[in-house]
Amino acid sequence: MYYKKGRNISKFLMPISILIILITIFFSINLYNNDKTIIISHRGASGEEIEHTFSAYDLAIAYGSSYIEQDLVTSKDNVLYVSHDNNSERLTGVNKNYSDMTSEEISKLKVDNGENIHTLEDVFTRYGKKTNYVIETKQRNQVFELVKLIKKHDLENHVIIQSFHLVDLLESHTYLQQAQYMFLSDNKNNDEYHKALVSEAIDIICLNKTNNLNESTISEVQNKNKKIYFYTINSFDDMKHAKDLGVDGLFTDYTAKALYIFK
Repeated sequence: MYYKKGRNISKFLMPISILIILITIFFSINLYNNDKTIIISHRGASGEEIEHTFSAYDLAIAYGSSYIEQDLVTSKDNVLYVSHDNNSERLTGVNKNYSDMTSEEISKLKVDNGENIHTLEDVFTRYGKKTNYVIETKQRNQVFELVKLIKKHDLENHVIIQSFHLVDLLESHTYLQQAQYMFLSDNKNNDEYHKALVSEAIDIICLNKTNNLNESTISEVQNKNKKIYFYTINSFDDMKHAKDLGVDGLFTDYTAKALYIFK
């Protein structure tokens, strides 16, 4: 009787053990598999809402985006604002450079939906750790202020810092080693691209899709153990092509379309 009881327990435990092993393998794959393509909402859902507004960010996040982009400009009194253009005319109608305006002057500017030009701190305060930020520095003097804000809001693990200037990324890396770093380039025909390709500080190479979205470029970057992203991919055909090529990430104005294609 004792033997039969033990045998029955063993027969019962066997499938449980197998189930535990399968569950462990499943979660290991999902936690450490890096095959998922990262979709970056370019200036938010900017194909549908005004770029770099809360409306654009809110919509991108509502669609399911986990990465929203911020371009940085700096006011005359050294406050970081989020804008792609150095001049405010295109979005606000006021033909002035942000660097020539104080934060008090910039705070009076409005875009067509009534929102202000937001500071980077406005964005961090609103979204916190609910999303990830892809932040482009354009000037050397932005690095120190950016580092301070990231540390203040404890967002180092939620940030990809991007720049066309390798030196800015290397400087940022000395202060924030847990962040990710993305080197941007229009093409591969420059020294900085080749330096970034072998730099231990750089995690991602991001190229203009024009003339670069091809198998050889992707292999060149991935063979250096770096991720390869492209900007800015908006059409259905280009997204499908990028997916077929196995890109690691991309910028798009149309978050919902990209998430649908890459789901």
